Amino acid sequence: MAKLMNVRSLMVLLLLLGGLPLSMSPAIGVANPSPAAPQLESRSLIAGWGSVFRRRNRRLTIRGGVCAIAPGLVGPIQVWSDRPLFVWQGSAQQLNIRSHDTREPLWTKTLDTPAEHLTYTGNALESGKLYQWQALNENPSESDKSQWFTFQVMPPDERNDITVDLQGIETEMRGETEDAIALRKAEYFTEKNLWSDALQVLYTIENPSEAILQTQRSVRSQFCAPQSAEATT
Repeated sequence: MAKLMNVRSLMVLLLLLGGLPLSMSPAIGVANPSPAAPQLESRSLIAGWGSVFRRRNRRLTIRGGVCAIAPGLVGPIQVWSDRPLFVWQGSAQQLNIRSHDTREPLWTKTLDTPAEHLTYTGNALESGKLYQWQALNENPSESDKSQWFTFQVMPPDERNDITVDLQGIETEMRGETEDAIALRKAEYFTEKNLWSDALQVLYTIENPSEAILQTQRSVRSQFCAPQSAEATT
């Protein structure tokens, strides 16, 4: 049953993000669904991701060829992970993190090749503290350099409660595939309104399936405006 539930969750997520062909779409109001499509038992990802899209009446802004996505721009600024994943669209070649309060630089990573996501690998960030980040292209303007995005690592008690829940998921799903466990954790985070952490789970699978890779690509195109819509201010 756990495997079936996670396959269904992935189908829902792909449909929402535009990564699932209509011929494979589950029967949730899509015309002419495939007769072989399974009946959905869990629709939490529909409600979750759908609510994010509905709340955003415009897509995220592109600056300097880079559209920052997470953390801090999709859903609440709070994250569970003390080594969060940063996601953007575009050809960023440098990621900077600094303290929100002191503006002191904490971590800079120069990318040898352009990338669209990166996990922070420095010292664990402090629970309850506010931080800021930016992703810059090879030749950022002064305006690009002044653009920072804020996020917060949640307080210790909340983090510990979630850690216990995640350990419970791993115990419950022992023997399942990496994809299945990751999807269940991602669903858990969306239920908690922790969108950045849900993305981190999906982006850090060691050997992702093609379906997961398609989901990653779809996330970026879903939240960011087309390149032609880049801000000029």
